[in-house]
Amino acid sequence: MGGGSCLYFYLERFLYGLAEAARAFNQKLDKVLRTIGFEKTVADECLYVKVWKGGKRHIICVHVDDLYSAAPDREAAKEFERDLQKHFKIKSQHGTVSYLGMVITKDPKTGVVKVNQKAEGLCGRDAREVRCYREGC
Repeated sequence: MGGGSCLYFYLERFLYGLAEAARAFNQKLDKVLRTIGFEKTVADECLYVKVWKGGKRHIICVHVDDLYSAAPDREAAKEFERDLQKHFKIKSQHGTVSYLGMVITKDPKTGVVKVNQKAEGLCGRDAREVRCYREGC
């Protein structure tokens, strides 16, 4: 490699962690979601909506490479997962989900969704330390 010669590499696929990877994934995800009937909302680029027969709405919230689905019924949720599996390797979580310090649970009998947020565990600090940072002490 001496004598001022240069060696260039061309990546055939994006590597997780590179800035370009997030953009490439988002572009592919956008294309897939539109293909299966979702439309990006005007208010938020991370929010997609599909209107089913009868006016029921299926809402998808995208955060980096995580998707959060609020389907109108179980069949719509299963169809969405099947459609995604045609394009991506996915990991589904049902029931209790932890996200950005929130714990989201859904009661399967009543359909009630609860969101709880605790200061404990944020950034690996306990609640007292978090309060201290917020108050500037």
